Amino acid sequence: QLFQRKLQACSIVYDFNATTHVKEKEAKRQTLLEIVEYVNNTRNCFNEGMMQDVVAMVSANIFRTLPPVHKNPNALFDNEEDE
Repeated sequence: QLFQRKLQACSIVYDFNATTHVKEKEAKRQTLLEIVEYVNNTRNCFNEGMMQDVVAMVSANIFRTLPPVHKNPNALFDNEEDE
């Protein structure tokens, strides 16, 4: 089904902070908006098989590796405490 293919397409994780894959990220954003609109306007749109795809898509986007945070190593120490 089309809805299941859209859910599977949205399971692909992109780094939205990076400037790569611009077309793919825009397509994913549009597809997510279409999914939200469909769910809001359709009653009983989920069956058991679709729920597995929904959970897989949400899991892929929520439980993912986050990019590393680069911090200044000197910021760990408070110079005022030394005085």
